[in-house]
Amino acid sequence: MNQYNHLLSFDLSSYGAGLSLVNQFVDNDGCKDFELSPCGNTAQLILLMRDTMVLKVVQESAISLLKSQILDMQLIENLQPQLLPCYLSQNKVALHKKLYVFEGPFVSSGLVLMQDLLNQGAQAVDFRIVRTSPKNVIVTVTSDSALDSKSADQLKFKMTLIDSIQNSLKDFYQTT
Repeated sequence: MNQYNHLLSFDLSSYGAGLSLVNQFVDNDGCKDFELSPCGNTAQLILLMRDTMVLKVVQESAISLLKSQILDMQLIENLQPQLLPCYLSQNKVALHKKLYVFEGPFVSSGLVLMQDLLNQGAQAVDFRIVRTSPKNVIVTVTSDSALDSKSADQLKFKMTLIDSIQNSLKDFYQTT
């Protein structure tokens, strides 16, 4: 997967809309389906791409094809290496001084938020999707320093900061 450097994520009003986009754009060369899954009465589609030109073309074409079924759509160029392993729960890191927990409504916006936080030097702890209707997306990162949370506000994610992390919380993350 590391040859795919860019991501286009859709929160869609139906699973069928996701299948339609996969059918239209995925060629398993320049555009690969990373995930298509139901989330309550909506669906999540994540496409990976090698080239920014393909990324922009797919984004524009998807909007013209299914605009009314796109609840949220975000693109990320130059993916941080921690992002997808964290999404797949394959990223284990030790907690630093601060733990940031962000909660919001869209997976696509959560991915953009995680990318922004990683770009600020945070370490990815967890990316969790509560696949109910409505869904809840939880982005958790750790850092020794303060993080700028302006993007969280813009993406409609609420933030909880846990400062001075105790051993019991460290143990919680080491055993899960």
